[in-house]
Amino acid sequence: MRKLVRFTTVSMGWLLLLAGRPAHAQDGMVGATFLTGTRWTVGYAVNAPSQLVGFSTMVIGRRFAGWGVYADYKLTLDPPSDRPEYDASLSVDQAVNQFNDRFVGDESAWTTLNLAVVRALTGTLAVYVGGGYSKEKAYRQFFDAGQARGQYGFYWVDDDDGSGTRVNLLAGVWFRLTESVMVQFGGESAPRGFTVGASLAVPVVR
Repeated sequence: MRKLVRFTTVSMGWLLLLAGRPAHAQDGMVGATFLTGTRWTVGYAVNAPSQLVGFSTMVIGRRFAGWGVYADYKLTLDPPSDRPEYDASLSVDQAVNQFNDRFVGDESAWTTLNLAVVRALTGTLAVYVGGGYSKEKAYRQFFDAGQARGQYGFYWVDDDDGSGTRVNLLAGVWFRLTESVMVQFGGESAPRGFTVGASLAVPVVR
């Protein structure tokens, strides 16, 4: 969490320092995607290790003086509720107080919608800082020694007390690899993880 806060602070500092500078003054490349034209991107983004499915989009370019807007949607792949040992009829209270089953572990499924501000630093590098809305669905796993519940005694139940909505903070960088291919790296707070993505860009305005 400290690394994410530090990274967000540094990125925000860059944004504030560069806000008043004309974008074309930072561009030393011919045909640089971020600064010589306006681009719309569509891509795949994940927040590892919790969210391995996600989609992103971004608009950035000279038409907006090197600024842009980024958005993504991510979710958890294979949540406990999709597994055969999940039992929606049982609760954490029953597992602990009624059955006295052994607690094994916990896991959460996340759905996140993010929005960020992007700033092009050069023709091939841009930074972004933003926030989002995350919905956490928590689960707990227990073991029934008598194996009357679950699969071979193991079962997942809903953890309503651990579930809820969270504020997600995110920050990262974009790199242009080719005229149309871009990759991103960053970090997020809820769920905590590392953002990795790739996008294809098409020109909107030259």
